[in-house]
Amino acid sequence: GLSEQRSVKALSALTRASKMREYPTWAWETFLAAQRREKDSPRFAALIAERLTRLPAASLAALMRPVTQWPQKVSKSLTERFPSAFDRLFDALIVQLQCNSAVGASAVVRGRRAPEWATEGLNAPVGFLAQSIMNDARTGGIAPSAGLPERWKRDAHRLLGLPGDLHRHALVFFAHGACWIYATDPNWCKEEILVFAGGGDADDVAAFWEGFFWRGRAPVSELFLYLKPALLRLLSHPLTRNHENRGALARLLLVAWGVLRDADGERCITHAELRDVLVEGDDGLRRQVAWHAETWARETRDSADDWSGRVIELLTHAWPRQKRAKSSAVSASLCHLALSSYPLAETIRAVLPLVGPVEDSNHLLLPLEGDDNYIRLDACPEAFIALLSAVLPNNVAIWPYGIDAVLSRLSNNPAARDNPQLLGLMRRWQAR
Repeated sequence: GLSEQRSVKALSALTRASKMREYPTWAWETFLAAQRREKDSPRFAALIAERLTRLPAASLAALMRPVTQWPQKVSKSLTERFPSAFDRLFDALIVQLQCNSAVGASAVVRGRRAPEWATEGLNAPVGFLAQSIMNDARTGGIAPSAGLPERWKRDAHRLLGLPGDLHRHALVFFAHGACWIYATDPNWCKEEILVFAGGGDADDVAAFWEGFFWRGRAPVSELFLYLKPALLRLLSHPLTRNHENRGALARLLLVAWGVLRDADGERCITHAELRDVLVEGDDGLRRQVAWHAETWARETRDSADDWSGRVIELLTHAWPRQKRAKSSAVSASLCHLALSSYPLAETIRAVLPLVGPVEDSNHLLLPLEGDDNYIRLDACPEAFIALLSAVLPNNVAIWPYGIDAVLSRLSNNPAARDNPQLLGLMRRWQAR
């Protein structure tokens, strides 16, 4: 209550206790964690920072978590009005982390699981500090390529130089902001941050790409091309076994192929390069690429950035035709992509050489009555029949739900009722 309602009195009490060489951890934790700290004036925040800086090393180390969390609430206003107070506290905290890395441990208990660097960084003192300097008001309004402030680069360098996992907790956030950092100071970004993208340490590589993928948006072409060799090597990295990371990789590859262009107007990922990636990658990556293409084609339909033409180009020029790329799961994903795309007949024709039988009926979702795609069956029945013939397995017992209604609708279509492939499918269905 006192920390919330009477903040000045609470800080005065802590200051008096310090003069008596008493540094109650619980009282400082309560004071720094109070919601009122977010509304403190810059002057009062500077006073808090000065009081914290004067704490003995042992007491500051014991308070590492609450003290590093607190600047996130005030770093923007504090660095704008009283930057020296922020800098002195930062210096004191860095010294403690350099002397005793144990005080910087993440609150996340990893156990035997593979590390999740973004989650660990979000719950670690070094991650808190990295977020604080990413909000430094002194970096605002800097023109592209004008360079970051020397003090900011020094602080970031010290965080990235911490031992063990500590620097990875910071790296996640710098990689997350790599597009802005690169645009502001490209040379420093290459030397201090991008160097981790393809480095020799697997944990450093994972921490960088988890942060970079976390951003969720594509970088500018120049940055992508710089990272491209390291990105393509990720296919063999354990990082991509994670569903979210694999999805982010698929999204970035598809954007680089379909949208990003280099200085000469060429694709940042060529047809051949994307094809090689899809061959080397696993089913999960191939399905993610197909899913993103399907989603973007649906979301951009009839817009200036319509992906319908890109989908056909993807299937015709970049999608692999090797047997390993025609698994049941991938064939089902390509089938869904074809059925949700426009123009339907042309997309199905592009898909046909790329699919095989779908042995798992749970993977193959046919258009059902009431769906938009169900009505579209009437527009190009021949193409849809060809697709069914390609993906329906030999075992009729595992044909997907809704096949009876689909075959019935097709057989009632005058343009399709005499189709030999349809007649063959009907005979197999009726003989089950």
